Amino acid sequence: MKSSSPLVPADWIGARRWPGDAGVTGIDMADAYKLGGVEYRRHPNGGGWVPDNASVSPSAFVAFAATVGDGASIGEGVAVGNGAKVGDGATVGNGATVGDWARVGDWARVGDGAKVGNWATVGYWAKVGDSATVGDSATVGYQAAVGNKATVGEGTTVGNWAKVGDGATVAY
Repeated sequence: MKSSSPLVPADWIGARRWPGDAGVTGIDMADAYKLGGVEYRRHPNGGGWVPDNASVSPSAFVAFAATVGDGASIGEGVAVGNGAKVGDGATVGNGATVGDWARVGDWARVGDGAKVGNWATVGYWAKVGDSATVGDSATVGYQAAVGNKATVGEGTTVGNWAKVGDGATVAY
């Protein structure tokens, strides 16, 4: 049984629609906004927010509620999940994945083919190596380094300035 509220029309309950979809009217959705002198626009592949001075591959997917930071670089075939934030000056390498609601800190680097899980955090100036995995809800601290093909398990914390070697596994 569908219910209604003053904020959600009854025909939206259970439907997967975005403002602007066919049949949805009366909603003025912003195509751009300015924050701190930086202009942000919707990415054509996914609709996430990308500043004019970021370098984002056209083949990258930036989910609707995701945000890419000022001067960030997003490689080919990257997927940035819903609600995720890639920080100012951060780099996400080709074929990498940043999960839903994940955070990649300012000036951090996520290597080619790496996976940052849902709700995971990669701290400022941290490095995640090529083909490495940072599990769901895991944290890689400030200026920490995770080696190539290494795994940081779900819910695990790698402390500030810590290093995880190539191919190593760290689990909670």
